[in-house]
Amino acid sequence: MGLSLGLRPGLGAGQASGFNPLSLGEALHDLWDVERPGTVSLSSSTVTEWRSVKQGLAAAQAVGASRPIWFADGLNGRPCLMFDGADDELVFGGVGTFPVGGAPCEIWMLVRQDAGVADTSSRYAFAYGGASYWTSRGVRRNVVGGINRASVLVGDGVNNAFAFGPGDHGGPGVIRVEIGSGQAFASLNGGRGAGVAVAPATGAVVTRIGAATPGNLFFQGAIAVVAVTAPLDQDQAGRVTAWLKQRRGVD
Repeated sequence: MGLSLGLRPGLGAGQASGFNPLSLGEALHDLWDVERPGTVSLSSSTVTEWRSVKQGLAAAQAVGASRPIWFADGLNGRPCLMFDGADDELVFGGVGTFPVGGAPCEIWMLVRQDAGVADTSSRYAFAYGGASYWTSRGVRRNVVGGINRASVLVGDGVNNAFAFGPGDHGGPGVIRVEIGSGQAFASLNGGRGAGVAVAPATGAVVTRIGAATPGNLFFQGAIAVVAVTAPLDQDQAGRVTAWLKQRRGVD
């Protein structure tokens, strides 16, 4: 029998930061948050389903060996889902109301990236769109110049484009990717990297947490929050950044 989890005791919907992401209103397309009551379902300590807050999108995993593991205190002493980097993923068939085609969006994540630089494979924390790289949008980890980097992939229907965040994407991190109609950026912990020119051609087939849309290149580490938003203004982005930084416990 599955178990549905509530909030960690002592935390409210704003996770003690004074900010509730639902206050973004229509700018928030959807949110997965492990501290939201009733959204994570377990079989023992493995995650069978993680349901989004606004649309109720059920990212699920039927195969026991491919389920992430729930940890009550795995990220800054707070809840997270641990992905093993081998085959763990949660899958929703479709993309809900996420922007497709060339429509802009942002993707925000709170993660702990655990893969070492000796592992030079790409690893996806989140992706949605078509079932190929060329028709999807993804939040990734790459090794560039011997350093772990947060990155965004955007497919234009024929090719892929990549933009990289600054600094070392090792350990806890707040990721923001901005995907516009003609350019994309990746940011890590509030620092923004150089952009890349790309015109998205995003499909509407699948959403995956912990993997690329083809169902491979699995993430290794912890995930606590995934949010898809419209393009945010400076005030909105500042509030989301502060909220997630407080959750990760690093300035």
